[in-house]
Amino acid sequence: MRKKINIENLCLTLGILSLILSFFNGIRALSLPIGIIGTILPLIFIIKKSRKYQKIILIISVIMSLGSIIIAYGLTYMNSSPDYTSVSVFKKDLDDDKNVVGKTFEFKVTDRTETSINADDEISFFTSKTDAEGIKKGDIVTIKVKRKPTNILGVYIMSGNVQSKKSNIKQHSKSNNEPSNSNTKKIYNLHNTTFSTPSNWVKQLTNSNNPDNTINFTLQDGYLNVHYFETNESIFNNEYRNSFLSSLKNTTSNNMSDFTATNETEGSSSESYAWYISLKQNEEKYNGEMVVLDVDGGIISFTIYVSGDKFSKNYEGDFNNLLDSIKYTKRTN
Repeated sequence: MRKKINIENLCLTLGILSLILSFFNGIRALSLPIGIIGTILPLIFIIKKSRKYQKIILIISVIMSLGSIIIAYGLTYMNSSPDYTSVSVFKKDLDDDKNVVGKTFEFKVTDRTETSINADDEISFFTSKTDAEGIKKGDIVTIKVKRKPTNILGVYIMSGNVQSKKSNIKQHSKSNNEPSNSNTKKIYNLHNTTFSTPSNWVKQLTNSNNPDNTINFTLQDGYLNVHYFETNESIFNNEYRNSFLSSLKNTTSNNMSDFTATNETEGSSSESYAWYISLKQNEEKYNGEMVVLDVDGGIISFTIYVSGDKFSKNYEGDFNNLLDSIKYTKRTN
């Protein structure tokens, strides 16, 4: 005789299986049909079972199956909502034709018109005049995508609403750059250029051949390097700027490699250029920002880099405050 199937055990097995599958990304899709079956099947038999323990097992099976469906949908949604704080990540999803409508994208403005804001040469947002008003090149803005992007001659064009904006941090106006005398700040000077840092950024001895030109700091998760270069060249000279970046990309000092600089931004009211940077040091990945400023007698670079993706979350605000504190002597030639 054929053995009779134990419905309670079958439903319980379906509930357990769907719950387990819902946690694994590669096979999560299987949990949905199993969860649906594991929900409907015990509901059919609950009213037919007369024994209390049988009904309890079936109810537990329903709860597990329903839970697996909720968990699967939740984790799928979380995994499909990338952190669009990187132009490269956003652009890759655009290239892969992923749905970005309704998603928010944070970026540094590279250019703008009366009704458009650009993230780089290949990403442009149409906005209302009200949204675009007051936004300047170099500002950090967050935009929510309204409509599906259109690729026109290699440029992704889409409409969006500005959710938030932070004013341009590359303005070193002398009238507004008095260093803070707060107990939480420390003031430093390098070639007649003063700036302040948080007191927990520890100044280090430098191994530079010319220690008078360099100040290094250790942060909890990274480093800040301030360096003076004596030169008659200006960072606004395209050939010199390209040579300067090339020297950093090819450097082998301090076990540094894979240096990249993106989102080049010209200071709106100061003699400066800024980039977001990434690099490896001792094979560990770092991200941060570099600002290079024309000063009397040469240029000064402020380079901050921290491990992983902690810069924008934990250090960008302090670095912006450092930039706002800079007081310097302008070039006379």
